[in-house]
Amino acid sequence: MPTSLKYTPKVLVSAGKFLREECFFPDCTAVALGLAKKLIAEGKTPQIVQYEGNKFLRPKKYNGEIQWDFHDVCCSDEKVFDPMLGLEVSVEDYSNEAFGEIFSRTIIITNEELRARFKK
Repeated sequence: MPTSLKYTPKVLVSAGKFLREECFFPDCTAVALGLAKKLIAEGKTPQIVQYEGNKFLRPKKYNGEIQWDFHDVCCSDEKVFDPMLGLEVSVEDYSNEAFGEIFSRTIIITNEELRARFKK
């Protein structure tokens, strides 16, 4: 099983499949947070990173049929965990693998902020 799917709650995988078939997509931030929570439970140090650019991000997987202003993903140990790709990709390679272009990335939720959020 691809690592990113290992960390994705089963309900998100099922919902994601249904939503994709109906042309809706699960919220990338919610998916990234769910993955981060599981990674923290395993003792890893995830953070949420946002990819964005001066033009729309068009996932290669969907052949240009959809576009986003930004995309949030969960990263840990210099790897991106994103069910959209279904495999681990380095932070450096992710943008090109997912969108066929290099987009800027910014840490939007640090590991410390994630740990504080999930303590509640």
